[in-house]
Amino acid sequence: MEKKLTAGAKVDKLFRLRERVRKANKAAKLLKADYDELEEDIIVSIQSTGSEIIRSRLATATVVPKDIPTVDDWAEFEKWMYENKALYIMQRRISPDPIKEIMDRSDGKPPPGIVILPKLTLSLLTRSKE
Repeated sequence: MEKKLTAGAKVDKLFRLRERVRKANKAAKLLKADYDELEEDIIVSIQSTGSEIIRSRLATATVVPKDIPTVDDWAEFEKWMYENKALYIMQRRISPDPIKEIMDRSDGKPPPGIVILPKLTLSLLTRSKE
């Protein structure tokens, strides 16, 4: 039978887990950088052969063109978007900090159409080195 953890032991466990997550995220970031560098190298290799594909023992790599839209002039783009009622092309995600600033300036009222859902989070501060 597993013994119940005290509140302090739970905080210690959470702290250790957070440190493991941070370490894993750092390792993942380094792996992603290696992956991206090798991917670019393979793309150059494939293109230099005049082909679009390389086959190996484990996998097949194919160069696939992909267009990535990037806003060059926000004012011009926003004007077009509103004139064409094309708000649907934006990702529907709200940045919490600017909303908080707006609410701070308007007696705590969110902009129309926005509902504030409360969420409890935990602040975990380091007390000592283990």
